[in-house]
Amino acid sequence: MSLTLLVEAPLKLRSRPALLFILGLNLLWSGVAWSQCMTKPLSPADLNENGIKKFVELYASQNLKFDDFACCLPDVFKKNYLVVHSSLAAQDSIPDSPRVIMTNFVFNDAGVSKPPTAFFSINGGHKSLRQTDSYETALVDPKTGRVNYYDINFSSGKPVVIGPNPPLCLACHGTYGKAGVSGPHLIFDGPDIWPRFVKGGDFLSPVDGTPPPPWLASYLNGLSEASEKALKTNPRFKCLAKEVPTVGFQNEIDHMIDKLNRTRVTEEVRTTKDYEKFKFAIAGAETCPVLLEDLDCQLKGDTKKTCRNWFSAQAIREMTNDSTLIDEIRKVESSAQLNSTALAIFDKRRLGIRKSVDDAMKNPTKERMNFELRGRIIQPRKSVLAARESGLNSLLLKKYYADTELRGGSVNPLMRFLFETRGIVTASWGTNIVAGYQRESVGLFELMAAEGPKGELKTVMNGPGNSCDLLRAASLKATGGEAGTSDGGATLN
Repeated sequence: MSLTLLVEAPLKLRSRPALLFILGLNLLWSGVAWSQCMTKPLSPADLNENGIKKFVELYASQNLKFDDFACCLPDVFKKNYLVVHSSLAAQDSIPDSPRVIMTNFVFNDAGVSKPPTAFFSINGGHKSLRQTDSYETALVDPKTGRVNYYDINFSSGKPVVIGPNPPLCLACHGTYGKAGVSGPHLIFDGPDIWPRFVKGGDFLSPVDGTPPPPWLASYLNGLSEASEKALKTNPRFKCLAKEVPTVGFQNEIDHMIDKLNRTRVTEEVRTTKDYEKFKFAIAGAETCPVLLEDLDCQLKGDTKKTCRNWFSAQAIREMTNDSTLIDEIRKVESSAQLNSTALAIFDKRRLGIRKSVDDAMKNPTKERMNFELRGRIIQPRKSVLAARESGLNSLLLKKYYADTELRGGSVNPLMRFLFETRGIVTASWGTNIVAGYQRESVGLFELMAAEGPKGELKTVMNGPGNSCDLLRAASLKATGGEAGTSDGGATLN
């Protein structure tokens, strides 16, 4: 502290030699954390399976300790990191012993940031936590979005690399314990808010359209402050840059993780049942708001109204599966019952969050957040569905919108409907633990890129005239319908 005070004092009070001496001391003091690697550091060029294994062998041969390992990572990882005060993953955390996820992602103000290709994760080592002797490591191929996980395990005293993709990693990063068609996936709360992360609730106000209530803001701030305090005293984190990156950094890396995940999921989407028949409607769900009312018209088979058909009658009859919906939502039999049931579920969760916070605030120790908090779930509501969705005629379609909203997800309910009513589960395409609907997973740009420059999607999208009309005509033809007809649909929806 005395060095800081001297450097901040008026320059006119110091002689030039004294000033240079003081500045030199200050630079030396601030750089200590960056010079503690006791061996040759890991090179950025060696951020691959073979390079990491060789480095870990070198590290083990010199009997170096767990607490010093982060000091030997490339500097970019020490500056760019995320702090999780309430991790519930296999490598969990508590505010007094947080989890730190280091990455080589660097935000570029010019808007040309490159996706991260590597992550290293540790927690604070508290005896109540799991995976305290491991560096969880993820390597990402930015071209395909594919991820491989490794466990750098120090439990024997000397580190060994386990993987790629050991069962312990796949328990959270896989699909029900397996790698899946496109391999394991990254996990990141998002989108928009990251309540388990230090500073991760800073976007609650714009997401909810109103400032968070004082009781919630105080609670989240307390968890973050406890973790930031722990960072300064825990020797495991001694080589990290002192300032925790802002929520803006989290937002940008969230966008990149989303992009990587859409790239990964593209392979899975393109191998789904009847993809070639439904790809034009999938594109429409991404770009054409009119598809919602057109599909609603076809689902009800309204003989008094001419529908703008996107699907053949046979394709419409296939859209009946509701097995992925919340049980209470799946069982409702009318729109009125849906509205009351959905609102009851919403209010129960909202009030449950308040009770959990109140109970936690009575405890003098800072325990981790033990509930799920998503955007748009704190403020009271009169209806779960927005006005446009409330006016839909198809009960099944309304159920998918209500279910997705209750999960706090950003997944397009219409996109989800097109897959899951045909029995194709999309929950494994996200970036949350095991499965869920927290972010968009199907990207039109990625699907077009996978087809190549002369692919059908790009050709239709770039054709003369209204792109939604072109997609509708292409979808109707691909699913076996005839142009210029209104062939109705199932009446059970």
